[in-house]
Amino acid sequence: GHDPGSVNHTRPIFELAKSDGCDAVFEELRPQDGSVWKGREQASKVLDKVQAIAESKGHTKITACVCGLSTNKAELAMMEECRERGIRCALIIDFAPGHRLVGSMPSVNHPDLFLMTNDLAAA
Repeated sequence: GHDPGSVNHTRPIFELAKSDGCDAVFEELRPQDGSVWKGREQASKVLDKVQAIAESKGHTKITACVCGLSTNKAELAMMEECRERGIRCALIIDFAPGHRLVGSMPSVNHPDLFLMTNDLAAA
């Protein structure tokens, strides 16, 4: 996730995966140095880092990515990069998708699965 709301929705999924014995990695997309998110370039760096962690644990590739949807839509670049690498994606939407998605999500960014947090998001 890139903003606090996004992190609040993705963190519990990470914690559940870890408690179920999965080799899950939680990576905030917000640059820790205060710099601006750099889209696909930064998404590629994040996935390279997670891939290295996966390989260090004996895995050959990342199998899934779960993203929230922050105000600046930084996760769209992450989903595009995942799609290019053959990594399945889920996107958590915490309110009506029309507010954040209409006209802003090319098909290359579509996740494999949309997860809605409430009835308003599913409308």
